[in-house]
Amino acid sequence: MKKAYQNKLYSQSITISIIVALTIITYLNCLPNQFVYDDTSTIVENRFIKDWGNVLGLFSRDYFTYSGELTYRPLVTFSYFIDYSLWHMSPVGYHAVNMALHTLNVILVYFFTLLLLRHSETYTRGYSHRKPLTPLPGEDERDVYRQNSPCLPSPGNNTGEEKRAPKTRLQIGQIPGTRRALLTSVLFAIHPVVSEVVNVISYREDLIATAFLIASFVLYLLYKERKGAPVSICDHLPGRDSGGFSSSGNFPTGTAFFFAGAMTAYFFALLSKESAIVLPALVFSFDLLFSASTRQKGLMPPLSTLRKTVVKILRSPFFPGYMGISLVYLIIRFFIFHNPQEKIAYPEGSFLVNILTMTKVLGRYVANIFQPFNLNADYHVLYLKTPLAAPFLLSLFVVISLVVIAIRLLRKRYFYRIGIFATLWFFISVLPVMNIIPLANIMADRYLYLPIFGFCLFLSTTVLQLKASRVKYPVIISLMIFFLVVTVARNNVWRDEFTLWHHSSRNPLCSFTTYNNLGTQYNRKGYPDTALICYQKALHKAREVGFTHYAAVYYNMGNAYEKKDMPQQAVSAYKKAIQMKPDYPEAHNNLGKVYFVLNRYDDAVAEYNKAIAINPDFVYAYNNLGVLYNKLGRQEDALVAYKKALSLDPHYGDAYYNLGNIYEAGKQYDLAVEAYQSALKIDPSQAHVHNNLGTIYDKKGRLEDAIAEYNHAIGLDASYPYSYNNLGASLMKKGDSEGALAAFRRAVDLLPGQPDFHFNIGYALLQKGDLENALKEFETTLKLAPFHAEALFCTGAIYYKQGEKEKAIKFWQAVLRLNPNHAKAKHYLGGLP
Repeated sequence: MKKAYQNKLYSQSITISIIVALTIITYLNCLPNQFVYDDTSTIVENRFIKDWGNVLGLFSRDYFTYSGELTYRPLVTFSYFIDYSLWHMSPVGYHAVNMALHTLNVILVYFFTLLLLRHSETYTRGYSHRKPLTPLPGEDERDVYRQNSPCLPSPGNNTGEEKRAPKTRLQIGQIPGTRRALLTSVLFAIHPVVSEVVNVISYREDLIATAFLIASFVLYLLYKERKGAPVSICDHLPGRDSGGFSSSGNFPTGTAFFFAGAMTAYFFALLSKESAIVLPALVFSFDLLFSASTRQKGLMPPLSTLRKTVVKILRSPFFPGYMGISLVYLIIRFFIFHNPQEKIAYPEGSFLVNILTMTKVLGRYVANIFQPFNLNADYHVLYLKTPLAAPFLLSLFVVISLVVIAIRLLRKRYFYRIGIFATLWFFISVLPVMNIIPLANIMADRYLYLPIFGFCLFLSTTVLQLKASRVKYPVIISLMIFFLVVTVARNNVWRDEFTLWHHSSRNPLCSFTTYNNLGTQYNRKGYPDTALICYQKALHKAREVGFTHYAAVYYNMGNAYEKKDMPQQAVSAYKKAIQMKPDYPEAHNNLGKVYFVLNRYDDAVAEYNKAIAINPDFVYAYNNLGVLYNKLGRQEDALVAYKKALSLDPHYGDAYYNLGNIYEAGKQYDLAVEAYQSALKIDPSQAHVHNNLGTIYDKKGRLEDAIAEYNHAIGLDASYPYSYNNLGASLMKKGDSEGALAAFRRAVDLLPGQPDFHFNIGYALLQKGDLENALKEFETTLKLAPFHAEALFCTGAIYYKQGEKEKAIKFWQAVLRLNPNHAKAKHYLGGLP
């Protein structure tokens, strides 16, 4: 016995190792992927998860404002808190967690399938309602058990090995459970439909909800075993009731843990994603299919028997518990933590159109599962308005065919019911995403993460039923290779935002969102013309589904026009977006930025204030308002705006930088240094902040620190000319004229149209006594800036040194006309005879 147990444990360890290794190999290439799709709002721009002080906000009515989630999923958001504290903004860690969660689910699927098959196969052998075996006088209780149980060794076989019956052809109910569980879990691990959930961090809700749902089901099955279900060894011992649930609802010894664990896991599943509410229906279907009474009565048991079975199931402790938790969750979901922004209607505002369209979507789901060639990040679903449409009829035919197949299986032997349960699992678990309650996206691959288990169980059962090994194993290997290759290739699609949307746009099934997002990526890459073409395609596809108020695409068009330096067109686009969506704070903010460029300062202030009125926590609007106030000379108001932005987001580096500029202009150098250093703590890679910090150190006489900051800025951005210019100025003060000249010339190479850079070269040459070349630089400065007072003065000084006093006097007089208080010009003119 001990040796047999050790062998079995070793075998299970090997099996689990294979499952884990295959899952990791399949998704290993997703680790270098970046944040994509909804990850931007959920993680990258989500200030809420970046401070543990906000964690109590998970239980606040402002949860939706803080988290960026559309529905109440606090466990998922809490996982992001943990992620950010560990990985900050490194996507590798987040992807590793998703991969680990999927691996955990694959292991759960394996053990869950084993338990399901153990129950179904034991029912098949007919042990459901045996009376407890009582030994006759003189008999050993263990001998009685051995004679009636195939799972323990018979007397005389002390090796722990089972005595095997003569070989016969395996029926499907006799196929080893481990083999089917292994194939089911492997298919679940590598099926391409699953890849979306694993690759997109913000779709983690499906991973967590599925883990808790399966865990709850597993605990339920263990409860049945402990309570006296026929698969338990205890079932065969005297005094044990093997009839399933007790109608009294009392807990046998040791079952309270399983009950409490199952209820807790179910509640956690609901707090991860609302689609977990299907668990009671799944458990009910399992019990109804595999109950002793329905098994004994055949295909269609009498109504009275069916009613008694249903009543018996519903009177068990589990179903009142499940229904109670479901009720509590629904109250939380729709009354306590209901998102007021969740205002989604049926397609065309018609429930009939919704039924027709979702039937087509269901057909697409089935097609994607069997032929995962055209998977897409975002699907274009045209609404159906008549039941005579070909897509509806085709999908309806597919669904009816599956139902007919299930009924035909039900007519077969009892063990075929595991295939029926797999079919029911798929259709029941897909119900919450059938738009019964309107969804933001009516079709998405991620919705199939839980339902796909039913397909995997059905497929593994069907394939292993094949009689000829020369057919069965090539089919299994071919399926695994096909799924593995497609999934690994699909992981690369999620590498970054541009790759994702560019690949998606090549699929005719892509939606208008694909073109909108692709246009945004082209605009960020500096191709606004291509972006505008994408936005036009997005508008065309949006009109096909009756979406005529597409404010976001007009907002993005405004961004593209800004990049093309076409402010009037940008204004028109932003106004169009606001017309469609008046409460669009980002559009108001960006319209204010364009007005700022057009010197329409009053209009800019008005737009920024509108953005703030719509969203009082809009930090970007406060920052932009501060920039405008600074431009208008209202430094005190600018300080208030910057400080308000920082109070909302203490990690907003731009606000610290702008605050430092205010302090620097006011000669509050210590405060300026503090502000710049705060900006660099948030993002040390900002070259312009290092440059400005260097100018403060220069003004305070800390030349070495200034030079170090300028060199740091150059190391970060070798094309930033002001760092070279300021470096040259500090080197001049230090007495390194050669180094200064080299820095000034590099600045001119990068920005030849900047007059101050030419002036600095001229001044350095003047200090070296190279009057001729210095004069050329000053003349270039005056061509670029004719009223450059210092260039006029130095030009006069050169002419004076060359003996041309009249020319010198003219230049110095020009300096005084620009600046009557120019001390050096007055001194030189006053000293002339």
